[in-house]
Amino acid sequence: MSNKNNIGLFQAGPYVIGNGLSGGYTFKLQFVVDVVRKTVHGAGNITQATNPPVNVATNINGEYSPLLGTYQILVNAEGFNPFIPIVPQQKNVTLQLFLDKDWKSGVANYSFYNGKEWIRLRNQKVELVAPENLEQLASAVAAQEEELEPVN
Repeated sequence: MSNKNNIGLFQAGPYVIGNGLSGGYTFKLQFVVDVVRKTVHGAGNITQATNPPVNVATNINGEYSPLLGTYQILVNAEGFNPFIPIVPQQKNVTLQLFLDKDWKSGVANYSFYNGKEWIRLRNQKVELVAPENLEQLASAVAAQEEELEPVN
């Protein structure tokens, strides 16, 4: 791989994941994408305006890979409770993001532990709140994928 694409940490987000319904779960997520290692690292917070309220904080770590089809980026990640300093850390979120090639929208499947049980949500809308650096990120990822394509 050439050195021109070996630079690349990009902020992605903040994203809001949810169905938009009143009283529904909202997952706010922000992460840094390492284009060279194809990894993501960041933080998120899942809330729900109920009584008692849901408020799950998580530190996200995962990987991304290209896809063929409607969505062109797949992010697989796990989240861990940032407030419990034990080893091994307590996993509290699993996340799959299916994003468009510009990283601005898509759908998500995720599960989270609310302290009592695992809650699973599917086909949740993903929306970018502030599109900073995403054009640079999308260009860097596309350039890296072009370098990996076989030559006929």
